[in-house]
Amino acid sequence: MRANVLEQLTNQAELSSRRAFQDELLEEIFKGSTVEISSLLIDREIAHLMESQQQSLKERNVSMDVYLEQMGKSEDELKDELRLTATERLEKSLVIQEFSHIENIKIGDDDIDTEIEQITSTSNDGNNDARKFFKSSNGRASIANSIVRRRVCEKLEEIAIQHDGSEKRTPTKKKTSATKEEGDTDGTQH
Repeated sequence: MRANVLEQLTNQAELSSRRAFQDELLEEIFKGSTVEISSLLIDREIAHLMESQQQSLKERNVSMDVYLEQMGKSEDELKDELRLTATERLEKSLVIQEFSHIENIKIGDDDIDTEIEQITSTSNDGNNDARKFFKSSNGRASIANSIVRRRVCEKLEEIAIQHDGSEKRTPTKKKTSATKEEGDTDGTQH
């Protein structure tokens, strides 16, 4: 039993260390990238963040008006605060999307279905709520984004390890543009 616990702790520590390394690699890619995003996309992302905030408040039986009053802010002030978050999310999403395109990282419906099955098989709610969410287009998109991000991290780690000790492959500065309204910024590829 003690050996099993020790092995689990060791595996958790290794996984945590690996994720931290992958996060560092991603941050290097983000720092080395230049992204142009239309104000329309930023406004749409702000609206999405506002909707998420409203849903979260609704689950706690709090209205947006009450929340804003408690925060001492107007809706416009909250939107202004969310602008930076929205911009950063879009920039990171576009960089991940571009890197996945360059490295030919693709996912399909089978990948998404497998991931959903893995998640829902460990769910404590009889899988119904989780399955319902993941059957929605937003749920599937969320899973797809997660898979793409994970595969991009794995590719970055592979590149870093291949070049460890020799000339390290550093992220090149890429210019990515998202100026179209219909621009796909969620990193999914089907």
